[in-house]
Amino acid sequence: MCPQGTACTAGTCACTSGKSLCNGVCVDASSDSQHCGNCATVCSTGMHCSSGACACDGPAVSFASNVAPVLANACTNSGCHAGAQAKASLDLTLGRGYSELVNVTAAQCSDGRKLVAPGASSSSYLLQKLLGVQLCSGTQMPKAGSSLPSADLSLISRWICQGAPP
Repeated sequence: MCPQGTACTAGTCACTSGKSLCNGVCVDASSDSQHCGNCATVCSTGMHCSSGACACDGPAVSFASNVAPVLANACTNSGCHAGAQAKASLDLTLGRGYSELVNVTAAQCSDGRKLVAPGASSSSYLLQKLLGVQLCSGTQMPKAGSSLPSADLSLISRWICQGAPP
């Protein structure tokens, strides 16, 4: 017996109407973010599946206009990432953060990971630190007691996904 939505063709269950059979379920690999282009490709956070390829969500984001104010507000208070004694030698004050983050190797990691790898949100250490996942050392940021609001995390993820434009 073939699962619902499939048909038996030459002794094999196959999906109808151009869909792909993934784990016994027919999916539209041109638009399914869990099976984008094929059964094994899952789109990263901040991305959706469009025409079988993962694409960035939402409107354009720039560092100067959108991301820098978020980081400056959340990360430079209490002097953490500001001035000559910035933690981890990372100054995120307005006007300095971009050059401190984009394509810069994360000092806390020994695997060559970048703080911001343009186009690669899920492997950028900045986002990993903000989410508290895949940490090389230390704890989730900011340390002020709570994570950034989800809207700010989404904005930063979208900025990186879009290639981290200045």
